[in-house]
Amino acid sequence: MQDLKRKRGRPPKEIEGQSTEDRLLVAAAEVFAESGYDGATLSEIAARAQVTTGAIYNHFAGKEALLLAASRAALDRIGPAQLLDERPSENAATAARGFLAPQFHVMRRLLIELHLTAGRSPHVASLLADWHQEQFQSWQTQLPKQSAKTAAAIKTYFLVLMGLTHLESLSSLKVEQQKLEEVVTQLLEHLFEDIAA
Repeated sequence: MQDLKRKRGRPPKEIEGQSTEDRLLVAAAEVFAESGYDGATLSEIAARAQVTTGAIYNHFAGKEALLLAASRAALDRIGPAQLLDERPSENAATAARGFLAPQFHVMRRLLIELHLTAGRSPHVASLLADWHQEQFQSWQTQLPKQSAKTAAAIKTYFLVLMGLTHLESLSSLKVEQQKLEEVVTQLLEHLFEDIAA
């Protein structure tokens, strides 16, 4: 195991094929998920990423920007938020299955923390609102029908995804993973069926 203490000087750009920025995003996701935004420190994130604390500022404006960037990267890993074809329900179901995947558990906690932090930090709230609006517009412009119902369906879809981040909170309710995915897929098919035609 490598020593986490680094010698003075600039850290190498890549360790085991990962750029400094990628390592910071992975480390930040883990630390924010474990300690929460308030409990996480930049020094802990830097140590986990095997860089100096100062190196964080070469890539991010600070802790808030790092939280948002780590959350965006988490979502990118489960697939694009925009439509890939003319079946929005399939794209929505794919993203939902990503949210439900066992290996996404750290990211579910990270996204919960992002939204909690936005409730306490106007700056994070503003960044998050911009991100939501960007994703909302991406979905809306690619759907064939533009209406108040379209907008409501997209917002409802985002609310479903936010609900899925609380999967561990309901771990006492024993439901087979496959059955849960089937019901979520059916729900999203129904949600988008009228506006996809």
